[in-house]
Amino acid sequence: MCIRDRRVLAAPMGGGGLPGRPSWSPDGRYIALCDRNRLNQRFREGYNLIRVVDTATGKDRLHAAAPHVSISDRYDSGPVWSPDGRSMALIIESALWVLPVRPDGTPDGAPRRLTDEAADHPSWSGDSRSLMYLSAGRLRLLDVAERSARTVRVALDYRRPRPADTVVHAGKFWDATGDAVREDVDVLVQNGRIAAVEPHRAGRAGRHTVDASSGTVIPGLWDSHTHPWQSTYGG
Repeated sequence: MCIRDRRVLAAPMGGGGLPGRPSWSPDGRYIALCDRNRLNQRFREGYNLIRVVDTATGKDRLHAAAPHVSISDRYDSGPVWSPDGRSMALIIESALWVLPVRPDGTPDGAPRRLTDEAADHPSWSGDSRSLMYLSAGRLRLLDVAERSARTVRVALDYRRPRPADTVVHAGKFWDATGDAVREDVDVLVQNGRIAAVEPHRAGRAGRHTVDASSGTVIPGLWDSHTHPWQSTYGG
């Protein structure tokens, strides 16, 4: 699809904030997402509900999972449409639930709680018989019919190969400890860490060389916390 073909399907709900991650119906006509109804003008009072958008007509409807029930959050707590189209997975009060739905996303019964443990980020198997989710840092796989869950081991024991010793030839170098900028120096990196900063010397043996002689080398920069939506949260 060309970017010029994009269109807005539904206006945002009132009160600021973002909707949840969209989930397509199996027939590709409807999109379900978590949105919020605003009950008053105080702050963020309201329920997180299921919003179903008809992509053919642009019309949308709000559905509560049950009376006076709120989806846990609008980040990754569902709704997630099952591949067979019969259910949506939801996180309610930190537990995993499934809600029977009709083909257009309308609830077709009461939600059913599947876990007693905390859950988030639900994802269906292709046959709609199992749900995978996160629980306290563990990846869990649950049989929906039997409500039995097991932990899926994720091998995270990879070890990065030892990096090659490297020399970075810096035209200018600032180490962030003062105002002084050094020129024409070598940054010596051993075992992935800076071992020394010395005057440049050509032909250092046995080392990989990075030529930054026309640039300035500075410590890495990072942003530990940011609010990209300045109109809502402030810069």
